Amino acid sequence: MKLTEIVEQIQEDSQLRKRSYQDIADEIGVTKNTVANTIKFIQEGQPQTSLNAILGYHKLYAKKDDPEWTTIEDYVTKEGLKSSHIKDVLDYCYEKDYFEAMRKAIEIGKEKPHEMSKVTRLYELLMMTRTRELSFTDTYAESKAINWGHPHVEILKEYIEIVYRFNTFQIDKVEEKAKKLLNDLKNLDINDLPSPRFIDRVNVYYIRALVKQKKYTEARENGLPLIADHRITPRFKAMAYFYIGQSYLYSDYETCKDYLMKSYEIYKHLGLEEELLATKRTTDLLGLLNGKLDEKQISNESKAHLAMLKSLELDFKLAEKIVNEIDTSKYNDNTIITIRGLIEFGETKKEGYLDIAVKNYLSKGDLHLAELPVKLKEKLQLKMKELVK
Repeated sequence: MKLTEIVEQIQEDSQLRKRSYQDIADEIGVTKNTVANTIKFIQEGQPQTSLNAILGYHKLYAKKDDPEWTTIEDYVTKEGLKSSHIKDVLDYCYEKDYFEAMRKAIEIGKEKPHEMSKVTRLYELLMMTRTRELSFTDTYAESKAINWGHPHVEILKEYIEIVYRFNTFQIDKVEEKAKKLLNDLKNLDINDLPSPRFIDRVNVYYIRALVKQKKYTEARENGLPLIADHRITPRFKAMAYFYIGQSYLYSDYETCKDYLMKSYEIYKHLGLEEELLATKRTTDLLGLLNGKLDEKQISNESKAHLAMLKSLELDFKLAEKIVNEIDTSKYNDNTIITIRGLIEFGETKKEGYLDIAVKNYLSKGDLHLAELPVKLKEKLQLKMKELVK
């Protein structure tokens, strides 16, 4: 949606008495003066309108097939847009994966003076990591070379370090760094944050690190306030539901399933396919561990779990056939190793593959998933004992 279309819609509403300026303001959560000033901003460039207000107009007026990022792109290319508004665009586009609009904002932000050019480069590094144009190691190395004493720059650098350490499996360091940064951020004025959402973003990494280290109580204590906060964006809320659910994977079937389903529904609404698949696969694992996974529920994207199910049903030949036919590139290596381990243990009582799976998880700092091969082996042992009886 073009900004000029927003003006046309506001004026048409007013002229036809469909909505007054006050009605529009109430619907998008701004003041009546903001609506009047938005027209001046779009037509004359001043006074400037916030990204949140522009997104409100888009939600109110845009057609269903008109994506949000088109409005953002027109907004950020408005001549003379202030650095603070460009920063909001960078952060919002990074969160939403609107990379084309983000690249436009990067082009403009790099030309701004002082800390804005540095902040822009740091957001560019984050984007390039997510789009796989840069490795986590290269992103971290480049961020360290950016020196500027402004709080936004330093906070972004610390966040990039957390992302780097998480993806290079330094989970204990992630917990340490995220905890320190969270404490620092909570003592800052909201205007000193790169974005009001930044605390939530760091908190999600903190919760993930806690779950991986089996610090489940702490993970829940930090995750539940995110869920209860009405200001949190859906993506972060879904993440909080997912990781709290993970914390109950081995202890409480109903609670785990409830949290995972809430996460799944949000990801489905947002259209985040990768996150949807991860949630579905975790739900499958929950069913496996509790004897509640129906073969009919297993999708083609989760055939590895069908192989696990057949192993637990003592049909090792079929499990072997399935694992030999699936595209292993779509799965974590340890998933395949665990299946091989279940088949090996069922047929020979040897634990070679299962031991490898546990060691691999531990080498990546994931104490949580290191439990999985052990739990599945225990379930297989019980099934084998029942057969003997």
